[in-house]
Amino acid sequence: MTFRAVDLNYLKSSLQKFNFVRNLILLLMLAVPGIVFAQEAASDKAIADACKCFDGLSQKKLSDAEKKGPAMECLTQAMLTHIEDLAAEYGYETSELNEETGRKIGERFGMKLVQKCPASVPFMMALGQEEIEKGNVSVARYESEGETTGAFVRLETSGEIVKLVVKGSEGEETLRWLRPFPGEESLEKQGKTLAGKKVTVQWGEYKQYVHSMKGYAKYREILSFKLAD
Repeated sequence: MTFRAVDLNYLKSSLQKFNFVRNLILLLMLAVPGIVFAQEAASDKAIADACKCFDGLSQKKLSDAEKKGPAMECLTQAMLTHIEDLAAEYGYETSELNEETGRKIGERFGMKLVQKCPASVPFMMALGQEEIEKGNVSVARYESEGETTGAFVRLETSGEIVKLVVKGSEGEETLRWLRPFPGEESLEKQGKTLAGKKVTVQWGEYKQYVHSMKGYAKYREILSFKLAD
């Protein structure tokens, strides 16, 4: 039995339960830092289809409420068209496709979609906001959010944590690369050539317990990165 013989509401209900993170432009909470995507994978083809659909929706003046239905159709249609190949890419047999595996595939696909297709972001945000309001989603909490513009200094590694150092108006600032974010690909690919260039980083500040301090320290997580104009 193929996945298309399974109730398609499984996939839609699973996608509607995505754990979106508003402060990360809805990159999924289940995203693994540092995950590497295969080139020319089935997900790339599905993303191309979904992005074409979202590009079309972007030409329409839709309210947030009006975005939800068409956005879900773009998402599910792209996945259904390539579902067998997506399953294989993410390590599932066709016979294993059900509500739970559909949810897991959807989470990984959605994570990559918002990275690769900027046009999808406002629509995914509209979908995710409904779940946040219902209390179905645990959202990353930041004590404050802000933006830093300054000169790129370096990327450095401390244990398993990668840190971005930017020199702004108040001196050097260290920001943590913990999860996927818009602009991470340019940072990863061009990191060695960015020294001295002007960059803009959006961040969220949070508290983390530090055993050696016997207390909490404040850190800033990267939410987006781009070269400044």
